Amino acid sequence: MADETQEKILKLLDTLALEVAETRGEVGALRTEMRSEAGTLRSEVGTLRSEVGTLRGEVGTLRTEMRDGFSRIERRLGNVETRVETIETEQRSFRREVERRIAPLER
Repeated sequence: MADETQEKILKLLDTLALEVAETRGEVGALRTEMRSEAGTLRSEVGTLRSEVGTLRGEVGTLRTEMRDGFSRIERRLGNVETRVETIETEQRSFRREVERRIAPLER
């Protein structure tokens, strides 16, 4: 009976040894796969960082262009306002002159 028990224990130990060896192989394969994926992810992160840097540069350029455009618009609006004020002043002067000349004729 002791021999049978010992034989069963040895069979179970052999089975466990095989399972442990298979598991070690699987763990090794998983480690290799994970390292490979980690390398790929690092590469992708580097690419994304580069693209983000490029986008930041483009956004900065667009902001500069917008500021320049708004500055030009403000200058042009200022020029238009000046012209309108000049025209309004000339119109008032013309009206005064017309009134000055017509008033004596109306009397």
